[in-house]
Amino acid sequence: MKQKILTASIISLTLLMLFFVISGSQENNPIVSKDDQVADILYWGITCPHCHDTIEWIEANKVEEKIKIIRKEVYQNQNNAADLSQKARICGLDENNIGVPLMFTKDQKCLVGTPDITNYLKEEIDKLDTSSK
Repeated sequence: MKQKILTASIISLTLLMLFFVISGSQENNPIVSKDDQVADILYWGITCPHCHDTIEWIEANKVEEKIKIIRKEVYQNQNNAADLSQKARICGLDENNIGVPLMFTKDQKCLVGTPDITNYLKEEIDKLDTSSK
């Protein structure tokens, strides 16, 4: 009898822990999260040379000292890749044919490629510099 109670308790505890792990790992955030409203999101791939060019430009120009950017690597992180697909849908892009680097701006726009991203960031920095004068 004690063996059955112990087994039932272990199974119940295991199921409860599994429930919390699964519910905690699933993102319950809406299409537009709080991060989307306070930061630009840079989606990049670890083996993408254009992504590294973009990141190097951001770092060389100390952009993140002025503008909040969240970096999300998508080649090795499935959650980030799913988030990228979701943002592509918002922008009307083909989710199955998305390129990186891609920046999802606070204004919910998608910028694809180093030139578009760096031009946007330059403009944002200029706005900040102008407003602080």
